[in-house]
Amino acid sequence: PREHGRAPRRRQMIRYIDAHLGSARLTADALCKAFQVSRTTLYRLFEPLGGVAQEIKARRLKRIHQALSSPEMAIRQVAVIAEEFGFADPTYFSRAFRQRFGYTPSQARAGAVQSGGRQDSPYHYDHWMRALQG
Repeated sequence: PREHGRAPRRRQMIRYIDAHLGSARLTADALCKAFQVSRTTLYRLFEPLGGVAQEIKARRLKRIHQALSSPEMAIRQVAVIAEEFGFADPTYFSRAFRQRFGYTPSQARAGAVQSGGRQDSPYHYDHWMRALQG
């Protein structure tokens, strides 16, 4: 009942998050300001998704995974791609990536290179299965 009314607002915020993933200024405070809501309201909106910070991190990791799986990005350093999406610390990024996907950023890239960027590589399949599971 109450959650139903929050979903459209959360979807708006998620679109905003997706549009600003590369910004270091993408924070809970920035969302509060952009949508004129209190921190309490923001946290309540994102509680079903594990929190606003977790949602931002998950969306950034997903976007980085897509970039690493793209043959066009093969010449770019992993750390540079990660930094473009708000991960200034390569060690933290690598740990978060592995925790989310079950393999390292380098393995994701190697899987994409070996498959020629095809969506049927083991890494794409694993990513797809994890996305289906939640």
